[in-house]
Amino acid sequence: MKAKDIMTTGVISIDRDASVEDAMKKMFERRVTSLIIKKKKKNDNVGIVTRKDIINAVIAENKDPEKMKVEDIMSEPLLSVSPDFSIENLSRLMAKTNLRRFPVVEDDKIIGVVSNSDIIRAVTIEYME
Repeated sequence: MKAKDIMTTGVISIDRDASVEDAMKKMFERRVTSLIIKKKKKNDNVGIVTRKDIINAVIAENKDPEKMKVEDIMSEPLLSVSPDFSIENLSRLMAKTNLRRFPVVEDDKIIGVVSNSDIIRAVTIEYME
């Protein structure tokens, strides 16, 4: 099984200069746990902000999510995988890097995201068949 077989498509993104409050609302409304951060300039990295980032850097520190920008708490650059990357190798990469999500990139464009939940779901379904 490959990344393209289990990835979530329709990647939800947000601008890096958006407020953390906007990111929180978008995550809640779209029922997602992370957002991809778009490049603002050509030399920018693509980033990610997760609910864990928001909890650790904003809520736990008692900061105002309306005043903080996503770029202040996002992780960048992202490690990405190709659509043909096997889930076995992806699992090993997750274990080594302690990362839970990887964008799937084809022709320099993010076409999906694979999370540890996607892997568990796919493997569980495979074993149930």
